[in-house]
Amino acid sequence: MSFSNPPYDAAAPLFTDSKGRPIEAPDFGGNPIADTHAHLDMLGDPVSALANAARAGIGLIATVADVTEDAARTYTELETWLEGAAELLAEATGEGGEPSGRTSSQAGEPRSGEGPRRGTSA
Repeated sequence: MSFSNPPYDAAAPLFTDSKGRPIEAPDFGGNPIADTHAHLDMLGDPVSALANAARAGIGLIATVADVTEDAARTYTELETWLEGAAELLAEATGEGGEPSGRTSSQAGEPRSGEGPRRGTSA
């Protein structure tokens, strides 16, 4: 099953200038990186965007569900987008892959060994 159109190119540069020329990725010194305000539902190909974010070292993406747009799309398609991104990465690397993202249904659940997250009840 193919999730992207055009075909996903894992060899394509992640960063380009305004003229489309490849540029070097920023060096964050191995620190974890998060995108705290993404509108995945507004992208033409959220699956490839998620795969590229993983390639760039983005470890967390907080997607916004804007009620003035198609907010329901994020809730209904997020799991499919994550699975599709994992599949694209697995195909590109020749390895099996699992989506590393937490779904909206898991967002308030603490991970093993963690206490409740801010905004959740104990």
